[in-house]
Formats: sequence, C-alpha cells, structure tokens
Amino acid sequence: MKKFIYSLIAILICCTCVLSACGGAKGLPDNPPTNAPISGNGGYAVVKGDYLYYTNGFVENYTSTYNNTHSNDFGNTTFGAIYRTKLVNGEVQYNEDGTLVKTELVVPKLVGYEKGGFYIFGDYIYYATPHMEKQKDGTLRNDLVDFNRIKIDGTDNKEKLYVSATSVTNDNWRMYSANGNVYIVVAETADGNTTLKSIAINAKGKASARVLASNVTSYALYEGTVDSDSVKYVYYTKAKTSGQGNILNKVNFVNGAVVELNNATNNTTEFTILAYRNHKIYFSAVIPVGGVTKTELSYISVDVEFSLNSATKFAYSTYDEYVVADYNSDIVVVRNSSSLAIVKVCGEECENTISDVNKLIGFVGDELYYLNSSSKLMKVQVTTDTAQAFDAVQAYENEKTAYTEKFDVNGNNAYIFVEYTSASGATHYYLNKISGNDARFVGLFVSNHAPEKIEDSEDIWIY
Repeated sequence: MKKFIYSLIAILICCTCVLSACGGAKGLPDNPPTNAPISGNGGYAVVKGDYLYYTNGFVENYTSTYNNTHSNDFGNTTFGAIYRTKLVNGEVQYNEDGTLVKTELVVPKLVGYEKGGFYIFGDYIYYATPHMEKQKDGTLRNDLVDFNRIKIDGTDNKEKLYVSATSVTNDNWRMYSANGNVYIVVAETADGNTTLKSIAINAKGKASARVLASNVTSYALYEGTVDSDSVKYVYYTKAKTSGQGNILNKVNFVNGAVVELNNATNNTTEFTILAYRNHKIYFSAVIPVGGVTKTELSYISVDVEFSLNSATKFAYSTYDEYVVADYNSDIVVVRNSSSLAIVKVCGEECENTISDVNKLIGFVGDELYYLNSSSKLMKVQVTTDTAQAFDAVQAYENEKTAYTEKFDVNGNNAYIFVEYTSASGATHYYLNKISGNDARFVGLFVSNHAPEKIEDSEDIWIY
C-alpha cells in the first residue's frame, strides 16, 4: 500500500511538473488575432491589433555591456528587450504617476540598439539582436547581427535563422512578407565590396539564403509592405568595366531574377539609387551633355517601365539628404549643406524654404520632423501648396534630452529615445511617444534605472 501511495505521489509530482511546463509554454494570454492590422514595422515600436510592441529602452554603447558570450542569453535581458502594452482606442494607458498601466516582457533579448529593430508578420516577431559568439582567435563578434523569430506570445523562440556575414546597421537590412515566406534582405559590405542577399524563412522557421548581386555601388531596399509584384525587387547599380556610365538593374528578392534597366554597353548615364518607397524609386543621374555633365534628381513609379523620359525631376544638384512624404509620394524634401530644406511638389520647387535644418528625420502624417542646429526636434506642416510658408515648432516643449542618432518616425507615430537619470545619477535612454507637443514615457524601468520620485507632489513624476 505504501509503495502504491509513494508511486501515486511521484506520478502527481511529475504531472504537476509537466503541467507547469506546459503552462509556461502557453506564453502570454490575450494575443492579437493573426490577421490583426500591423503598423510601424521595421523600427523600435510596432502596433499589432490593440497592442503596442516596443523596445524597453535603447543601449547606446552596447559593446561595453554585452561583452561576453552569455550576456545576451535568452531570458537574461530586460533593458532594450521587446515588451508589449495594451492600447485603448489606440492610446497607451498610464497610471497616475506616469507609469504604464500594464506592460509585459515578450522577447528577453537586446533589440533596442543601433543595429536592432523588429517586424511582426502573422503570429511571429522577427527581430535583430547582437551575435554573441567568438571567432577561433577569441574575438567576440558582437558587431554581427543574429536574425531570430518568436511567437507574439513569447514562445517558440528560434535563434540564428541568419547571422550577418559582416557588420551591418539597421539601415542595411529590411524584412518583407511575400509568397508565404518572410524575407530578410540585407546589404553586406566587406573589403569595399557590397553584396545583396535574400534570406527566405518558411512557416516552419527554416531559412535559405541566396546572393542577389555583388560588387554593388548603390542600392535601395523597399521601405514599406509588399502589396504587389512590382515591389518585390531591390534596385542597385554596378560599375562598368570600361567607358562612361554604369549598370542599373533590379533583382527579385523572391526568385533572384535580374532585370536590366539600362543598356550597359551604350548607356553613358551614371545612376545612383537614393530611396525606394511609395511604389517609386528615387535616383540621381549624371548625364553627359555636350562635353559637360549635369546631375538630375528624379523619381519614377516602379509600376511602369523604367525610362528617364518618363521620370519626374525634382532637383538638378547634389543634396545631403532626401525625405519622401508618406502621405503623398510626389512631395520630396531635400537638404543642402547650408542647412536649408527645400520642398519639391511634383518636381516643382516651393517658393519658401525650411531654415535651420541640421538633419531630416521623416514624416508623421503631413508633418515633417527634423533636428535643428541646436539638436532640438522640430516639426513643420508640409502640403502640396508651392506657395506655403513653413512655420516650424518644437515637436515637444519640455526639456528632455533626446538621443539624436535614432528615431522611429513613420506615417502613423513618432517615437524618440529620451534620457532619464536614475536616483544614483546614472543615465539611460527609454522610449517616448510624441503626442501633440508632449512626449510621454513608454516602458518599464529596470532595476536601478528609475528616476528619483518627486515627493509631496501631485504632478506626474515620470514623463
């Protein structure tokens, strides 16, 4: 009888352990439906359904913190990891002290750093995180990037679907959902040679890589959602072996098919790809005319046959930066070395300029965000009126110090990383969402990061 009781107890203990393990494997409850709408893919804050998924902070000098093979193990990271918070009518919910009503850890790996970012496709989050393995000589290659995926409920984490061959930033890679797969398209540069690759990840998480093009001199990865066959391409240029001009091609990142866009033998135009969004490719063309050259900046729809004759010209000289309006792809803003931003509408230059522009950030609706010479984040409304006056205002009016190297600005929202000083005097960057002329804290302060609470005050102490 005792043996039976002991056996029964052992069985119950085993069952309890199994059930506990199964319970843990279920992950977070109340997840968005598979087909819930998604916005903001590719940055540090993505909305799916009624949840905001975001990186809980930004690690500026990640190499000093993530400096051994186990410092980014799954489960060890909370600062810079991916969290989620539920929205009500599309808005973040706060407690009286300024903290989030509720936020939950989803991906305990570092994603909030200079090379990171994430996308959500269906029921999975695809994210970039530092590679934490050593070479044979003992060098820690945390400059490389691991591309991983995990279910939106925090389960079924698959690591190293692809590891970048070279050091890349988050400007060198994009992800797309097409043909039943997710594609990572990355530009890797080594010894001056840039190679374009496409990594297809199927539903089971199996990855297969292909080289799309090598010896690339300029390129543009599509900034948006694949909604037609015409945007399943990467546009790029290559040098010719002799003569004037260069080679302009596009390559399908799904099947690797290359399409020649200009005659490499007879063409004398030197193309440089600038940007690729809103179903338009933006490029410069250096054209020899009567023994001299002129530079034309143009754009053309990718839904039609490529031809210089059908392109819309928006400038005739070299500028430092270019930004395209999300809400109207005929609006292009260019900045020159004198810190003036010039607005072009359908190729026509506006009468007035935007002054004191040190860095273009991007559009949220019809408002252009930029940094001025004092590193203040500014915004100005831009319309299709070529006679419009540009009256800029500060994007937020408080005295927060923003991290000016990384912003998450898209057609829906503007997020910035803001410096917070802990009670011990240390500083860390946490996400803020800009709303009106204010910026509100989004996140959960990890151990020892919280600022000192304002005592005997009815004001919100976390902004």
